[in-house]
This record gives sequence, structure tokens and C-alpha cells, in this order.
Amino acid sequence: MPTLSFLTGNRGKFNEIAHFLADSGVELKQLTVDLDEIQEVDAKAVIAHKANEAIRQGYKNFFLEDTSLYISGLGNLPGPLIKWFLQELNPAGIAKLAMRNGKTTARAETIIAYVNAKKEIHYFLGKTTGRIVRPRGTGDFGWGSIFQPTGSRKTFAQLSKEEKHRCSMRIKAFRKFQTYLMERKMEKGKGKIGMKKRTQPILSFRSAESLSRH
Repeated sequence: MPTLSFLTGNRGKFNEIAHFLADSGVELKQLTVDLDEIQEVDAKAVIAHKANEAIRQGYKNFFLEDTSLYISGLGNLPGPLIKWFLQELNPAGIAKLAMRNGKTTARAETIIAYVNAKKEIHYFLGKTTGRIVRPRGTGDFGWGSIFQPTGSRKTFAQLSKEEKHRCSMRIKAFRKFQTYLMERKMEKGKGKIGMKKRTQPILSFRSAESLSRH
């Protein structure tokens, strides 16, 4: 079974991605790698730096992702600095700050960086708009309890997996990643996947419609 490595120390993110790939014929492997993370408001610069750090450590045929939260009431912060805001303020504190001036519109973005056997980096972006609300729900990790996506009366933390997959910025980015892999043959006989060249892509992902049902 072909293996694709997901470089992340966040088990919640890994489980969400693994859920997308269930029954797809792909073995998804989690690798916790110590990567230098720059403090930067440009999300693409952050993930590009991490991808290049992993390449320098000898990794290839892997992907990693970074998710940012932009809140209008905070001058579009915290962006990719959301992890540090959560550590200092927790979700309730972030919501309180955002609601203080009444500007609660927000945007969540996920960038996936995929590094192939040639160590080329490809990027895939997904966006979801919404607003910041008081914490509700317990079914999500991170800031999901305060983010209510546009068109929903529930926060990410209140949505079922099926409901969240219909509006998730991570799913949107991953669908683009899926399309890319489906359009190209996987690398020939080298790297961690180590499979011979095939006429069909090595990763037989399900359709975008089936992703939303799991």
C-alpha cells in the first residue's frame, strides 16, 4: 500500500486528514518532525520555510499544512500566529477581543505544501469565511468553538464531521491537492513511496462528493 507522509505534531489535524483518505488505498503516516517555524504574518512564507526545513532534513514525498485565522476586528490578526494567540488568550479571550469593537467577520485559510520526489514544492489554498462568536461546542480542536462559518448557525465545534466537511477550509485546500495528484502520475520508483511508474495515479482518491459523506 502506497504511503504518503503528513508532517504534523497535531493529532487532531492528522485525524481529520486521515478521515478524508479512509478506504482510498493510501497509508497516511504521521511524522512529528522538529521544524524551525518563523514568526511571520505571511502564511505562505511560514509554510514555505517549514517545507524547506524538512527538505534540508532529507524528507520528500510529504505534505504539511498551516491554517490561519484572520479577524477583521483585530486588524486581520492573528493570521498564522493563531497558535500563540490561543496559548496566551484561549478561544474565549480571542472572541472577547474581537467582539469588543463589534467587528467579528473572519476568514480561515489553510495552505497545503506538497513536496514531491524531486523536492519541488506545490501549494494549495482553501478559504472559509465566517464570524467570531462566543465559545460554543466541544467537537473541534483549537479555535473551532468560536468560528461560525457563513451560512451556518453552528460553530465548527458544533458541526458533525459531515457538516464540517462541506465548508472546511482544509477540505477545500485538500480537494485542490487531490485534483493535482489525480492529474499527474506519481514519481517513478524513488523516494518513500517507492512504487513503479503506473498509467494511473498512485493515490486513488475518492470524489469530492464522497469526501463530504465521511
